[in-house]
Amino acid sequence: MRIDPKISIKPVTSEPREPTARPAPRPGSESAVVQLSTAGAAVSEPESTSPNITAKIARIKELVDAGNYHVDLDKLAASIVDDESFRAKAPK
Repeated sequence: MRIDPKISIKPVTSEPREPTARPAPRPGSESAVVQLSTAGAAVSEPESTSPNITAKIARIKELVDAGNYHVDLDKLAASIVDDESFRAKAPK
């Protein structure tokens, strides 16, 4: 494929368009209120994570910050392939 600078493309419409963006909602207005479902609220609570998982996450953060976190690329590749295989078999 080659791009030819001699060819010009006309816009779909030559009329200038008015911007259609709405102003941002004011703080405290009805449109700025977000309500989580009970499932969403349960996920956002930090105490729902087990201490074992929290300890693992803290250890990984320490390793990453120190520059010593090693990624086993073979294990990562196998996990990606497994995940893709699972997704391919999952009903859509």
